[in-house]
Amino acid sequence: SDSLRQRRAALVAILGALAEDADVLATAEARIGPYLADRRALEPNLAGPVVELAARCGNAARFDAYLRTIKAARTPQERTRFEMALGSFRDPALVVRALARSLSAQIPTQDVVPLLCRLLANPSARERTWEFIRERWAKLSPRVSPGLASRLISALPALQKPLYRRQVASFFATHPLPTASRALAQALERFDLDAELRTRIVPDLREYLRSDPRC
Repeated sequence: SDSLRQRRAALVAILGALAEDADVLATAEARIGPYLADRRALEPNLAGPVVELAARCGNAARFDAYLRTIKAARTPQERTRFEMALGSFRDPALVVRALARSLSAQIPTQDVVPLLCRLLANPSARERTWEFIRERWAKLSPRVSPGLASRLISALPALQKPLYRRQVASFFATHPLPTASRALAQALERFDLDAELRTRIVPDLREYLRSDPRC
């Protein structure tokens, strides 16, 4: 049924993206090649999770294959799916390539912020992405739609560390985004709340993991 297929896709995304289950990631790895060759190779609900998960351990050849697919995409949905997946590659050189694409005319302006948000959600890319935003802001800011500026700011607490909280506050004090002032206040509060939560629960969590024989 449709509902069962949708739940299966959601479960694949949760187990692969959050739990990084080895079997799910291996299955995505096995499925991406046939899907790139023939879009009928995957049940449509599974296409999004498989494309994203296969990017995580993807090499330059897969990155290039995604670029070719974006260029030849037959639907806007297909283009967006592969374009956003560029932000999930973890190889440092491919992270740099994905960031560079945000300044390229090859990516529509409305997709720049979603791609940067995907990179900020990527543990292997988030710090480099923040450096890129600060270093290239003069060229990048005209490509940040005022309507999406709040979304970019809201993604920054993924940086977590107090150092980055200070940098975010300082940077946007001197490079204000008028349409995202409220989002900035909320993001800084999120930094603080997350830091407080880690301080409060991490010692107990470590003790639990040490004491539990299953861990």
